[in-house]
Amino acid sequence: SKAVDLAPALGGGVAAVVAGHGVGAAVDEVVRHGADVVLVADDAALDPYPAEPHARVVSDLAADRRPSAVLFGATTTGRDLAPRVAAMLDTGLAADCTDLAVAPWSRRGVRFDALLPQIRPAMAGGGLAHRACPGARPQMATLRPRRFHPRAAPRHARTADGTGAPGTTDGRV
Repeated sequence: SKAVDLAPALGGGVAAVVAGHGVGAAVDEVVRHGADVVLVADDAALDPYPAEPHARVVSDLAADRRPSAVLFGATTTGRDLAPRVAAMLDTGLAADCTDLAVAPWSRRGVRFDALLPQIRPAMAGGGLAHRACPGARPQMATLRPRRFHPRAAPRHARTADGTGAPGTTDGRV
């Protein structure tokens, strides 16, 4: 639902990637929570969770579709997958964010109208760090679980094949 709030200010809609095998229920779930497009990678090679094929699927989809931002839950899987995807896309990653917003930002005479400041705990929780990724896209973050409450925001989402070739990986991430 946080993605639904951020998307208009970033100039787009919400796309969700659902990867695994037998993912029909998960597709229905993301549609109920506001996805405009669901990219489905339903392949036996993606179950149980193998890190490299999942990272390849997500990074290939992001490289092809060029989103402004990519968000992951800071779950065990999200903390494993997000840095792999960020490395494949040659972009930064803010981990364990507690808040996100869209705001203008400028530095040294360069202005960005819709940057995604990422807010996360710093100094052993004694302060908050504000991180921005003005030069690389997509802007990526993992979001702490239970920090943002899901709410129903059903849309008339369309689904698209996001499978590619998940079973093929050269072992490099």
